[in-house]
Amino acid sequence: MRSSRIAAAAAALLLSIAAFAGCAASPGDVTATPTPMFASDEEAFAAAEATYRAYLDEVNRNRESSGADPQAFLVGRALEADIAGVRKLKSAGIHVVGPSALHSFAPQTRASGLAAETMTAVVCLDASQAIVVDAAGQDVTPPERQAIAAFDVVFVVAGSALLISESNTSTATC
Repeated sequence: MRSSRIAAAAAALLLSIAAFAGCAASPGDVTATPTPMFASDEEAFAAAEATYRAYLDEVNRNRESSGADPQAFLVGRALEADIAGVRKLKSAGIHVVGPSALHSFAPQTRASGLAAETMTAVVCLDASQAIVVDAAGQDVTPPERQAIAAFDVVFVVAGSALLISESNTSTATC
């Protein structure tokens, strides 16, 4: 009697597994549809501006002491360019002293695709309080450097974070 109950239970289990298996989508039926991180353009660009401000705060803290990590806000070309820039300054025996500030932030485009959600903005950076000094502490700031400069900045959603993936000199005016 006991073996017939076990056999009946096993048969019922196999039937239910077979029934549920028929409801499952095959791998070819699944289409990846990324869910945007932000509900609106306003929310996305507010987050991008906040990310840039946090990055700039970290850059300024890094100028004061070596405990800050502005590269934590960078990925891709922006990270590569920053690493190369740090090496170039170090090999030249110069460094930047003084803060830079966000002069303006102008949203441009937002796109969501299969690869990533991205935003672009023109960022105007005020470096009027920042100077370049050599090992002797002498100001060697290039005289032609603009106090306020424009950059085309690309932000990308990476997991649950918003990172800066590109930053290039812009032809925009600030």
